[in-house]
Amino acid sequence: MPSCLCGDGAKRGNVYVEPELQDSLPGVIVDSTSVLDGSSRWWQSMVHCVKVEEVGLKGEDTNTVQFYQFCGDDGTNSFVKMTNLVLTRQPEHALMRHLGMPVQAFVELRQAFWTLQPQSWITYHAFIVIDVNPLFIFLERKSNQLEMMFGCGLIPFLFMKEFRATGVRRNLQAYKEHSTQKVTSKVLVRDLLEWMDGPLARHWEPYDLFSSNCQHLVLEVQRFLLNPNTADCDRSQSAQEALLAAVEFNPLAVQGAPEALRHNRAFILAAAAKNPEALAYAPEPLLQDREFILDIVSSQGLALQGVPEEFLTDRDVALAAVQQSGDALQFAGPLRWDRRVVSAALRRHPQALRHAPEEMRSERDLVLE
Repeated sequence: MPSCLCGDGAKRGNVYVEPELQDSLPGVIVDSTSVLDGSSRWWQSMVHCVKVEEVGLKGEDTNTVQFYQFCGDDGTNSFVKMTNLVLTRQPEHALMRHLGMPVQAFVELRQAFWTLQPQSWITYHAFIVIDVNPLFIFLERKSNQLEMMFGCGLIPFLFMKEFRATGVRRNLQAYKEHSTQKVTSKVLVRDLLEWMDGPLARHWEPYDLFSSNCQHLVLEVQRFLLNPNTADCDRSQSAQEALLAAVEFNPLAVQGAPEALRHNRAFILAAAAKNPEALAYAPEPLLQDREFILDIVSSQGLALQGVPEEFLTDRDVALAAVQQSGDALQFAGPLRWDRRVVSAALRRHPQALRHAPEEMRSERDLVLE
């Protein structure tokens, strides 16, 4: 089996990259010259498509192809040929032999931004490999572009794991392969291309850290492969779920949500449930709505830290917050000295005593009031 260990110098695993080619892009082969419509412009301007093949001998590097040397565990050499396709439509001609073949599985691959970061953090780059056996299709979003690689066999598969479509090497130390997910929906390669040509191209948006990034792409591809009949309908739900995951790590993600979503009460309630600090980034009309403030602190008491100052003298707001979370008492402003508010916090959460004013902590009958 070919080795995939990290080397030094111009080597990646046991793949050798010619020094003069390391910073260059593959050459160009035009797949179609049809008149451009909307999806055609997307394929041409947004998709960087590469075909990867194993070959026995190193050919001549031209403006259309590049060759990479690959050394097996037994010392034998083979070569990978990488051809860049400039598309004006979906690459059905290049995949003609495989159009009727069903997708069997996919695997998500992640590169953490930092080597020692916790697994729960969302700071990672994600990409996906689709197994059609013997064909592998690799999809990855980088900035505004979709990078697509495809090839048959083990060596092209290993090459795609270690190199991007641009020929740039991956950081293997930060690389993690998730469990393989079997696909039983009978999606064909043809179906995948048509979905990319339709919903994916139609809804493609400029890169946004919180609402349109590599993780969103992987999630959309997975949804389509597992349930192609509802994938387009689930797209907005998918984007909202990804935003909420981002909010859990960084409350500023609320500001990156589409305007309609930022003004959606249910979304802000869900965001505050994920991260109480998110309320501070809600739009002003919601922050001035007393009923909304009461709803949100009733479901997430710690969100009291983000309410406008005028609500910090509203006893009903403070009571709703401390009854949900005793720790909200620390954010109750002047009402921290309100015996009724302190008593309500202690009845539900005795540990809240540490947030009460020092002069009130020794009053044993406070909790009985």
